[in-house]
Amino acid sequence: MSSGRLVLNTRPRGQAALLTSLLKERAFQVLEFPCVEIVPTLTPDELQALVRPLKPSDWIFFTSANAVTIALQAGSLGNAKVAAIGRKTAAALRDRGGSVDFVATEANSEALAAQFLAAVDATGSLTAMLLRGRIASSSLPDALAQAGVTVRSAAIYDSVCPSPAAELLAQVKGRLAEFDSILLTSSEAVRNLERLLGPGSLVGIRAAVIGAKTAATATALGMELSVVAPEASIESLVEVL
Repeated sequence: MSSGRLVLNTRPRGQAALLTSLLKERAFQVLEFPCVEIVPTLTPDELQALVRPLKPSDWIFFTSANAVTIALQAGSLGNAKVAAIGRKTAAALRDRGGSVDFVATEANSEALAAQFLAAVDATGSLTAMLLRGRIASSSLPDALAQAGVTVRSAAIYDSVCPSPAAELLAQVKGRLAEFDSILLTSSEAVRNLERLLGPGSLVGIRAAVIGAKTAATATALGMELSVVAPEASIESLVEVL
């Protein structure tokens, strides 16, 4: 039974509402405490200057819904084909009127690279433009480059640690032991949470996470895993709480 169980929603401001809504539908008590803030790093004109020269044979890669939102707010993606890391990123593209030409079946960079290279002939002069966050794995560009793809990468947003109101921070610190689980959807959220609460503050605290990398970061900081979502989505996370 979830009735009355208190959880902490650490999703970024502007993205927390959907998770909170899903949790409240299952009778959870929810406190929102954003642990990541998404900040664009390029102007719309600068971003358009990256995609405008791309040809129909070129590819734009998206590895997060955040990158999709920022890129499409800046304007059209032009004539290039589009690859998405998984169904959630693909859905973000379609929801904003974008097209998707390739979707990896697993939402991780290694799978995206392997499946894309297995499906697309990369022996010619293929160019890939990676639009992503400043903090991103090198596995995708490395794998594409090793296969002969010309890789261009642009950090179009940064993920920074927010500065919460003193009242909210004190509330979270004071109720830390009361949370049935702290919901974490990225390694950066885990690290920022400890940064905000203090060194060693997460030891023994229960975490419900998305992704193996997030799980590894949480356990490295001493958290106890209550659940790991079987799929990389907040719906999957809520389903197993």
